[in-house]
Amino acid sequence: MLTGISGGKFGVRGRLIAYNIKDGKEAWKAYSVGPDNEMLFDPQTTMTWSDGKMVPVGADSSLKIWQGDQWKYGGGTTWGWYAWDPKLNLVYYGSGNPGTWNPTQRPGYNKWSMTIFARDLNTGKAKWVYQMTPHDEWDYDGVNKMILSDLNIGGKKVPAIVHFDRNGFSYTLNGLRISSARAIRRRKKSSNGR
Repeated sequence: MLTGISGGKFGVRGRLIAYNIKDGKEAWKAYSVGPDNEMLFDPQTTMTWSDGKMVPVGADSSLKIWQGDQWKYGGGTTWGWYAWDPKLNLVYYGSGNPGTWNPTQRPGYNKWSMTIFARDLNTGKAKWVYQMTPHDEWDYDGVNKMILSDLNIGGKKVPAIVHFDRNGFSYTLNGLRISSARAIRRRKKSSNGR
């Protein structure tokens, strides 16, 4: 059983917790921001999409982005929807806005808030992450549904995640390894910048 947490704008630290359905004991807990070991990141094998290719996130990918101990109230809550691909045994979900609410108090990209995560369901280890809105100032929250689909790409069936985000983009990602990342603007900005 998976459960998340809400309240990112109130300075909580987002996390996803898996419980063993047979005895109710915690199987694993993965934070959205903070030290690698608490996010269940492996700096060499947890991947992200950068400059047109897959790259390892590297050591302390979250900690080195936040100033001081701001990551301790970093938001990235996981109160939305989760999807599970039984063939890949990966759970996909999005994290919400960074905390605290005032963006001047948290300069930088605020990794890994506003991110799509792919985690091994048994261990919680992050396979890949994709940050949608670095330094979210508008409370977009990236927790909308992750739609699983098999897409025909180049004559091959590719497991994919389709995500329509409140930042105005739709995302189509290869579910296994983000071998391609496409963000498509689905509406124009209104007069208030959203």
